Amino acid sequence: MSERSPSIYRESALKQYIQGRDKDVLPRLVSPPAFLLLWILLGLFLVCGLLSWSLSVPVYATGTGIIFAGNIQGQTSVVLFFPASQFSVLHAGQSVHLTANATGLNEQQRIFAVEPDLLSPAEASQRYDLTGALALLVQQPSVAVIVDLNPTLPLSLYQGTLIQAQLQVGSQRLLNLLPLIGNGIGG
Repeated sequence: MSERSPSIYRESALKQYIQGRDKDVLPRLVSPPAFLLLWILLGLFLVCGLLSWSLSVPVYATGTGIIFAGNIQGQTSVVLFFPASQFSVLHAGQSVHLTANATGLNEQQRIFAVEPDLLSPAEASQRYDLTGALALLVQQPSVAVIVDLNPTLPLSLYQGTLIQAQLQVGSQRLLNLLPLIGNGIGG
């Protein structure tokens, strides 16, 4: 019989080595605190996504106009011109926010009337006497909207003053405002 030569390794070291090879050891790619932080960030991302899906923001139509001698009673009114694309959403009785820097006007008023037909720039200039620089007020087919103003505003001082208007015409989901995602999601 051949004699076994003594091993240069200790017996206990060999046992430890063999036991270490038998264990499944997963690599430590991420430390536990960073792993927890990643889960928290994922949770926040999901909460923000749900909020942006459920929240809606108002959509406004903007228009410009002038103060003029309005209705049959001679009351001071504003004629506003909105783009033709807004024709279907404009109705009498809607609330419109008017601002005019020259007069300090900053108030909510109700629409008195909406013209039944679209106006070309030439028709608007002729019908509402838009001459000179005011003729540039309407540069595309537009909808004319009449809003009665506060009767205390003296027409003789403010006739022809430019007015800016904002009218809420609807709302849309906040998520629809994102450039790439919003186009693919129905609102």
